[in-house]
Amino acid sequence: QQTPSSSLYHLQTLSLYLPVPPIASAYPAAALCAEFLSPLLLTYYPPLDGIVLSYSNARLSEHPETGASTASSTTETSPVVLAKAVDSFAVAFVWLTADFVVCRPAKNSTLRAFVHFQSQAQVSLVFLNLVSVTIRAAHMPRSWRWVRDGEGAEKDGDDAAAQGKKQRRRRKEAEGGQGYFVTEEGEKVEGFLEARIVDLEIVATKAEKRGGLVKIEASLVSDEEAREADEREAR
Repeated sequence: QQTPSSSLYHLQTLSLYLPVPPIASAYPAAALCAEFLSPLLLTYYPPLDGIVLSYSNARLSEHPETGASTASSTTETSPVVLAKAVDSFAVAFVWLTADFVVCRPAKNSTLRAFVHFQSQAQVSLVFLNLVSVTIRAAHMPRSWRWVRDGEGAEKDGDDAAAQGKKQRRRRKEAEGGQGYFVTEEGEKVEGFLEARIVDLEIVATKAEKRGGLVKIEASLVSDEEAREADEREAR
């Protein structure tokens, strides 16, 4: 790790002991990257304790690297890397080391994410164009106000038409969305928001060689304000 602990983004070197199939003996590094490292991109990988954003400087060695990564590859000090064959196994094993850029969301950390859906119950954000972030109504500022799409337009029509529009709108609202929040200043809530992480969940994927996915719950208010809002809803 080579960045401040307060940052969500980290650079970490990791060595993995991996099998090299016979068909890939002529190009083992490229084959191992394609087979094991590339599928980890944009997933949560437990050994790195974060979301893998990228990797670089992949190199082979007979032993794992124990110190910090350097710009020079292992092949500069050892032009020949020997793999280890165990008993009657058809594959040989070798150490593959790479430098990973990892995002590690943590409770009480601040993230910046894009608003992509709003309902009266929550605002949904997208972080890194990948991770779902939910902000429940209890975790929004009390000064925010919900505005329905087309609010005020129904006043110009007759009562029957306005009533029909209102019923259709209510049906749509029951399905979610069909409106937006505005701030105390009357500005529409959209674009990027900075929110504090209050909880996160790691969801495992079925694919064996891929990592998991992350779901985040965030807040725009203090814990005390959120507790008060939850208590009001419970009454």
